[in-house]
Amino acid sequence: MLAGVTVQDRAPATATAPAVDGNRRDARSATATYPQLLASGDEHRAARKFSLALTEYAMALDQAGNDTERALAMAKEGMIYVYDQTNYAAASHTVDAALQLNNVQPVALVTVFEVLAECQIHVDKNIAAATGTIEKALKLGGVDWSKPHLSLKLGDCYRSSGRFADAVAMYQKVIQMPQAIPAIKANSYLNMGLAYQYDLQDFGRARAAYADAAQLKPDLKSQIDGYLAEIR
Repeated sequence: MLAGVTVQDRAPATATAPAVDGNRRDARSATATYPQLLASGDEHRAARKFSLALTEYAMALDQAGNDTERALAMAKEGMIYVYDQTNYAAASHTVDAALQLNNVQPVALVTVFEVLAECQIHVDKNIAAATGTIEKALKLGGVDWSKPHLSLKLGDCYRSSGRFADAVAMYQKVIQMPQAIPAIKANSYLNMGLAYQYDLQDFGRARAAYADAAQLKPDLKSQIDGYLAEIR
């Protein structure tokens, strides 16, 4: 089992993941390697060709040589289900299978935990469990690339739980992370502004946070203008 999380911690999945075309799978699996299949799946996902991406990840799962590789392929499937298709039943099925694996290294475990947290939020409606899962993910070593967006998610969980000061502190932490890309910093400023405006009623700091968000990500301006209109 993975890092202290058991399948019993989650509601049972109610559906299985979609089937993959068997003929294409057999042909590709005979020639492509695990890294090639994983990279191809990533390329298809970036191009929003989600069915093709899922096919490649499923074939990568066939080629996986250990539980870390299996968990990573499953987690990548799960990322499509939760973020691109909002198919939480399929995501639950996939993450439950990943949780049965042993000796999974952080490079895969961090993504399994991310998918698990999304299922805990959207399927189980359990923000406290999701908070704990993200906190575990953030303690993993060797996956610093994942910390900005996971910390942003943790701030959102704190805010949903009424821990507004903790949420603001986490958003500020994200903004200070050197590895955080501008889009993540912009979203941190935006969510900080929302916390200041709607939860803490600190309108001056809300305006300042919104201004920083719009500077980093100008396409947020129309959304921010809507929030500012409620302050005036």
